[in-house]
Amino acid sequence: MDNSLGMDHNVNLFYRNIKKPAGLHHLKSFEEQEKILSRCREILEPNGRLLVCEVDDKPLWKFAVANLIDHALYIGDRIFYRSRAEFAKLFQSLGFKLEQVLEAHRSVPLSHVIYVLSRV
Repeated sequence: MDNSLGMDHNVNLFYRNIKKPAGLHHLKSFEEQEKILSRCREILEPNGRLLVCEVDDKPLWKFAVANLIDHALYIGDRIFYRSRAEFAKLFQSLGFKLEQVLEAHRSVPLSHVIYVLSRV
């Protein structure tokens, strides 16, 4: 983990051609999410990919479970969820191409997806 990026214990970052932040919804604000993603865009190698694992709002029952778990584990913390459409708009505004959205919630009761991003 590189603390110079301002990431906390809920966000993982791997260097080389693949970078993988997870848990952006646990950061302190939507602005902090944007700052981290912007910095990831800056350090992403030209042919690299950024994988972002996040909670999706569908299926609704799995989102409810994820929301319940987040609030049970992080009592008192504000959680900053974004919808799939909001993430797509954010990624585009930061200079990313959204290549693919992978459903990561099969076989688990959580509504996670993985966004596969590249530089525009």
